[in-house]
Amino acid sequence: MNKENTKSIYNYIWVIVIFLFAILVFQLINVKSTYVSKIVLKKENKEARELLDSIRIRIEGKSLSELTLIPESKISEKTNAFILFYIPSKICFTCAERLIKFTSQKKKNEMVFIIENSSNPALQGLIKYYKIQDICEYDKDSIFLKKVSNGVQVKKPLAFTIKGKIIKSSYILGDEVEKELETIFNKND
Repeated sequence: MNKENTKSIYNYIWVIVIFLFAILVFQLINVKSTYVSKIVLKKENKEARELLDSIRIRIEGKSLSELTLIPESKISEKTNAFILFYIPSKICFTCAERLIKFTSQKKKNEMVFIIENSSNPALQGLIKYYKIQDICEYDKDSIFLKKVSNGVQVKKPLAFTIKGKIIKSSYILGDEVEKELETIFNKND
């Protein structure tokens, strides 16, 4: 009986050791994935800053007609200060919804949307739901994106403040869309 008790105790100890080892492994995996996601986020932020710097150098201070972004469009109808939003086709639904919902509460004469590749049904639904069709322009061949970002694929919405047909400032909208948009609208007043 004594040997059986000893074997039983050893078995319990092995189970506890294996259980603790499994917890340790899961913790290491969690730490590694957190570390990797931080590296990826830093890389994405660096790429976004580089893209924004490139866009600013290329287009800020230039007139819309000089850039020939989208001639004969709703942009050419605007004469006062307004904000031009570019929504890429690869945007996540939540980001697009937050952007469109927030801007739909503002004055429509203060903005224009350029939407890449109008084949995204979720984006089309948002546009119809928030009734902003009359201020949307579609960039079917990504001409606007090619001219603005020099062909670099954009994953987040862009915003440009325009006064007197001159591009004054450029923004890449991140995760805090509402806060960033409030700042942009306040600067544009």
